[in-house]
Amino acid sequence: MSIVSNDRLLKIPEVAALLNAAPSSVWKWTKDGTIRSVRLPSRPGAKKGGAIRIPSSEVFKILNSKEPKALQGF
Repeated sequence: MSIVSNDRLLKIPEVAALLNAAPSSVWKWTKDGTIRSVRLPSRPGAKKGGAIRIPSSEVFKILNSKEPKALQGF
């Protein structure tokens, strides 16, 4: 699945607010593949990799599904 060119890349706290979830939960969902994410290139001289961003289409997909997999159990 590719990112649509007009897809806005959201930060983890933004996604957490939209899904009414803790940022740590969103981070976990990106790690386990529940929510697709992209890693931005790291800045020159940075010791770690780039920031994690989540395409807005992923959030809309969860919000529009009847039983959001990421939100089961809440």
